[in-house]
Amino acid sequence: MSARPRAAWPSWHRPGSAVLLFRWLIFFLLLAAGVSLAFYLATGKPHFRRWGVLTLKWTLLAALGFFVVLILERVL
Repeated sequence: MSARPRAAWPSWHRPGSAVLLFRWLIFFLLLAAGVSLAFYLATGKPHFRRWGVLTLKWTLLAALGFFVVLILERVL
């Protein structure tokens, strides 16, 4: 029985780790948008709403772009 070969990449730089990192980043940005909108509901200050909507919009656009690239990568 042969020994298992070592990975070519360090554990933090495996091909699937970028996807995992991006998913966690999207999760925390969506959480930040939700917290900002909750602050707006609690205080009524419009800058919390503006930050929440802006964060939500750009997070969803980035997530959509990232997953389109993943889908195209799998199809092509």
